[in-house]
Amino acid sequence: MGRLSLLLLSFLLFSCIRDNDPVIPEEIITEIPKPERFNVCEFDLSDKQGTFEIEGKWEFAGFFDTRYNSLDGLTCTARWAKFFFDGEDKENVYKIILEIKPSKFSGENPACNDFPTFETTGFKTKISGCYNVSNEPLISFSITEKIYVDKLDFTTLEEEAADEEYFAGLQNAIRYEIDKNKLYIYTDRTHKKMIFLALED
Repeated sequence: MGRLSLLLLSFLLFSCIRDNDPVIPEEIITEIPKPERFNVCEFDLSDKQGTFEIEGKWEFAGFFDTRYNSLDGLTCTARWAKFFFDGEDKENVYKIILEIKPSKFSGENPACNDFPTFETTGFKTKISGCYNVSNEPLISFSITEKIYVDKLDFTTLEEEAADEEYFAGLQNAIRYEIDKNKLYIYTDRTHKKMIFLALED
């Protein structure tokens, strides 16, 4: 009987010791996601399927320098300035849109008679006029109207300089090329071409 009591006591004693052991939870390591990097100068230049004609809406990405395989710094700096002064709204980043229309010019400028029209707004200024495609892919743009559209009382030198370079690029256009969803406009500047991305209506 004594031996049975001893075994029972030993069993209870070991049970209590095991129950009092601290429980070590299994460590769960979760990787903290990195915040998405935001860049107003970053564009998706990958190919998109579809049929694209020159008539339509195109977003200007910048001047592409073939020597360095990159977009120009001036347009990028102006984008950041515009983004900052517009309140840093990541959902509504400002876009420079070139709209090439099929409608004929109806103004009084004889240089544009019977030619189709275009319009575009830079960072501070809106221009419009006509364009001519001859012996495709040759193209030329004529500016007939320039309107200052900025709502703020101030501007930055970068935005003004970027506008002038953008408009000069259109005025000095020589030829164009459409590759998938991208429109390239070549100017008299040997190493640079303007890149536009097709916009869906």
